[in-house]
Amino acid sequence: TQHPGTKLLRAALNAYQPAHNDKSKLEKAFAAWLATRPEIPPSQRNALLDKRYEIDFFWPRERLAVELDGRPYHSLPEDLESDRIKDTWLQRAGINVVRVTEHRFDTDREGIASDLHHFLGINQAA
Repeated sequence: TQHPGTKLLRAALNAYQPAHNDKSKLEKAFAAWLATRPEIPPSQRNALLDKRYEIDFFWPRERLAVELDGRPYHSLPEDLESDRIKDTWLQRAGINVVRVTEHRFDTDREGIASDLHHFLGINQAA
């Protein structure tokens, strides 16, 4: 038997949690933006490190990971804690981590470019 309110709760959860294919909207936008920046070398996408950590954009030679924090997937306390554990593992492995939120991507692309230039060793005048 169904408990009272189950249908309403299920509808609310479905509305809050986007379909799996929505996860890549920020990733697709970020990849398209990177393609407009010829000074930034190509990265590995969705690289799997240590057989457990998937990295959105990874430059192995430069030891740089970019993680995209889309709101639907990085808003629950458990998600944030998981991100912090991953960041610590990456730092211990000598990999710099740049986290990019949807808000920052929408409002501060030049700042993101500056961060990437710094960690990738690109001359800022490039």
